[in-house]
Amino acid sequence: MIITASKYSGACEKSSPAKAIRYLLGTTVTKTIGQRDHDVVRDPVPETLFGDAQTVGTFLTSLPFKPKYLSMTASFAADEVDARAFSAGGWRREAGHFIATILDASYAGIPGPCRPPTFVNTHVNTGRLEINFFCRAPSSMGGHGSKASPLSRRGKSTPRFVSHCK
Repeated sequence: MIITASKYSGACEKSSPAKAIRYLLGTTVTKTIGQRDHDVVRDPVPETLFGDAQTVGTFLTSLPFKPKYLSMTASFAADEVDARAFSAGGWRREAGHFIATILDASYAGIPGPCRPPTFVNTHVNTGRLEINFFCRAPSSMGGHGSKASPLSRRGKSTPRFVSHCK
Protein backbone atom coordinates (compact mmCIF):
# COMPACT_ATOMS: atom_id res chain seq x y z
CA MET A 1 0.00 0.00 0.00
CA ILE A 2 1.17 3.49 -0.85
CA ILE A 3 -0.44 6.58 0.69
CA THR A 4 -0.04 9.90 -1.11
CA ALA A 5 -1.49 13.36 -0.55
CA SER A 6 -2.35 15.69 -3.40
CA LYS A 7 -0.32 18.87 -3.76
CA TYR A 8 -3.59 20.76 -4.23
CA SER A 9 -5.33 22.25 -1.19
CA GLY A 10 -8.01 24.61 -2.44
CA ALA A 11 -5.75 27.58 -1.77
CA CYS A 12 -6.15 28.84 -5.35
CA GLU A 13 -8.83 28.77 -8.05
CA LYS A 14 -6.92 26.09 -9.97
CA SER A 15 -7.49 23.67 -7.11
CA SER A 16 -11.02 24.56 -6.01
CA PRO A 17 -13.03 21.97 -4.05
CA ALA A 18 -15.42 21.72 -7.02
CA LYS A 19 -12.56 20.67 -9.34
CA ALA A 20 -11.36 18.07 -6.84
CA ILE A 21 -14.89 16.68 -6.52
CA ARG A 22 -15.28 16.48 -10.31
CA TYR A 23 -12.01 14.53 -10.50
CA LEU A 24 -12.93 12.14 -7.69
CA LEU A 25 -16.42 11.43 -9.05
CA GLY A 26 -15.66 11.67 -12.77
CA THR A 27 -16.43 8.67 -14.95
CA THR A 28 -14.16 10.20 -17.60
CA VAL A 29 -11.11 12.28 -16.64
CA THR A 30 -8.37 13.98 -18.61
CA LYS A 31 -4.84 12.81 -17.87
CA THR A 32 -1.69 14.35 -19.28
CA ILE A 33 0.64 11.66 -20.62
CA GLY A 34 3.85 13.10 -21.98
CA GLN A 35 2.75 16.40 -23.43
CA ARG A 36 -0.68 15.29 -24.60
CA ASP A 37 -4.02 15.17 -22.85
CA HIS A 38 -5.95 11.90 -23.01
CA ASP A 39 -9.46 11.14 -21.83
CA VAL A 40 -9.49 8.12 -19.53
CA VAL A 41 -12.77 6.28 -18.99
CA ARG A 42 -13.12 4.89 -15.49
CA ASP A 43 -14.63 1.44 -15.77
CA PRO A 44 -15.83 0.44 -13.26
CA VAL A 45 -17.02 3.92 -12.27
CA PRO A 46 -15.94 5.47 -8.93
CA GLU A 47 -17.86 4.15 -5.92
CA THR A 48 -18.73 6.19 -2.84
CA LEU A 49 -17.89 4.39 0.41
CA PHE A 50 -18.48 7.13 2.98
CA GLY A 51 -19.92 10.63 3.14
CA ASP A 52 -21.21 13.00 0.50
CA ALA A 53 -18.89 14.93 -1.82
CA GLN A 54 -21.28 17.88 -2.23
CA THR A 55 -21.63 18.29 1.56
CA VAL A 56 -17.83 18.40 1.90
CA GLY A 57 -17.61 20.85 -1.02
CA THR A 58 -20.17 23.19 0.53
CA PHE A 59 -18.39 23.01 3.90
CA LEU A 60 -14.98 23.73 2.36
CA THR A 61 -16.25 26.61 0.25
CA SER A 62 -17.64 28.27 3.39
CA LEU A 63 -14.29 28.26 5.21
CA PRO A 64 -12.70 31.73 5.57
CA PHE A 65 -9.10 30.46 5.58
CA LYS A 66 -6.60 28.49 3.47
CA PRO A 67 -5.46 25.74 2.93
CA LYS A 68 -8.94 24.31 2.83
CA TYR A 69 -8.81 20.64 2.02
CA LEU A 70 -6.72 17.54 1.80
CA SER A 71 -7.11 14.88 -0.87
CA MET A 72 -5.31 11.63 -0.06
CA THR A 73 -5.17 8.28 -1.83
CA ALA A 74 -4.30 4.87 -0.42
CA SER A 75 -3.35 2.68 -3.37
CA PHE A 76 -3.20 -1.08 -2.85
CA ALA A 77 -1.10 -3.28 -5.13
CA ALA A 78 -2.92 -5.97 -7.10
CA ASP A 79 -1.32 -8.68 -4.92
CA GLU A 80 -2.62 -6.95 -1.74
CA VAL A 81 -6.26 -6.50 -2.76
CA ASP A 82 -8.01 -7.96 -5.80
CA ALA A 83 -9.71 -4.92 -7.38
CA ARG A 84 -12.22 -7.11 -9.25
CA ALA A 85 -13.18 -8.92 -6.06
CA PHE A 86 -13.60 -5.56 -4.33
CA SER A 87 -15.86 -4.33 -7.15
CA ALA A 88 -17.91 -7.51 -6.76
CA GLY A 89 -18.48 -6.80 -3.05
CA GLY A 90 -15.46 -8.40 -1.40
CA TRP A 91 -13.06 -6.82 1.07
CA ARG A 92 -15.73 -4.38 2.37
CA ARG A 93 -15.29 -5.05 6.08
CA GLU A 94 -11.53 -4.58 5.78
CA ALA A 95 -11.99 -1.36 3.80
CA GLY A 96 -14.38 -0.09 6.47
CA HIS A 97 -11.83 -0.81 9.21
CA PHE A 98 -9.09 0.88 7.18
CA ILE A 99 -11.21 4.01 6.63
CA ALA A 100 -12.21 4.18 10.31
CA THR A 101 -8.58 3.81 11.41
CA ILE A 102 -7.39 6.61 9.12
CA LEU A 103 -10.18 8.95 10.25
CA ASP A 104 -9.74 8.11 13.94
CA ALA A 105 -5.99 8.76 13.75
CA SER A 106 -6.49 11.93 11.73
CA TYR A 107 -9.05 13.43 14.07
CA ALA A 108 -7.73 11.93 17.31
CA GLY A 109 -9.55 13.34 20.31
CA ILE A 110 -12.39 14.78 18.22
CA PRO A 111 -15.64 12.81 18.64
CA GLY A 112 -17.15 11.51 15.40
CA PRO A 113 -20.18 13.86 15.41
CA CYS A 114 -17.85 16.86 15.86
CA ARG A 115 -15.57 16.07 12.93
CA PRO A 116 -15.87 17.96 9.67
CA PRO A 117 -17.64 16.18 6.82
CA THR A 118 -15.50 13.67 4.94
CA PHE A 119 -15.94 11.97 1.59
CA VAL A 120 -14.33 8.62 0.74
CA ASN A 121 -14.59 6.86 -2.61
CA THR A 122 -12.75 4.32 -4.73
CA HIS A 123 -11.15 4.11 -8.14
CA VAL A 124 -10.47 0.58 -9.39
CA ASN A 125 -10.21 1.25 -13.12
CA THR A 126 -6.40 1.05 -12.92
CA GLY A 127 -6.52 -2.59 -11.78
CA ARG A 128 -5.63 -1.52 -8.22
CA LEU A 129 -7.93 -0.55 -5.37
CA GLU A 130 -7.48 3.15 -4.66
CA ILE A 131 -9.31 4.56 -1.63
CA ASN A 132 -9.59 8.35 -1.88
CA PHE A 133 -10.17 10.64 1.11
CA PHE A 134 -11.42 14.22 0.62
CA CYS A 135 -11.87 16.37 3.70
CA ARG A 136 -10.93 19.47 5.62
CA ALA A 137 -7.21 19.15 6.34
CA PRO A 138 -6.88 18.09 9.99
CA SER A 139 -5.14 20.53 12.30
CA SER A 140 -4.09 20.58 15.91
CA MET A 141 -5.83 22.78 18.45
CA GLY A 142 -2.87 25.16 18.23
CA GLY A 143 -3.84 25.98 14.65
CA HIS A 144 -0.96 24.24 12.88
CA GLY A 145 -1.11 21.06 10.84
CA SER A 146 -0.89 18.02 13.09
CA LYS A 147 2.25 16.07 12.18
CA ALA A 148 0.81 12.96 13.86
CA SER A 149 -2.23 12.90 11.59
CA PRO A 150 -2.10 10.77 8.42
CA LEU A 151 -4.25 13.40 6.72
CA SER A 152 -2.38 16.49 7.94
CA ARG A 153 -0.77 19.26 5.93
CA ARG A 154 1.50 22.01 7.14
CA GLY A 155 -0.07 25.42 7.36
CA LYS A 156 -1.96 27.64 9.73
CA SER A 157 -5.68 27.31 10.16
CA THR A 158 -8.33 27.66 12.82
CA PRO A 159 -10.22 24.48 13.73
CA ARG A 160 -13.61 26.21 13.94
CA PHE A 161 -15.55 23.01 13.33
CA VAL A 162 -14.97 22.00 16.97
CA SER A 163 -16.88 24.98 18.38
CA HIS A 164 -20.35 23.46 17.87
CA CYS A 165 -19.41 20.50 20.09
CA LYS A 166 -18.82 22.52 23.27
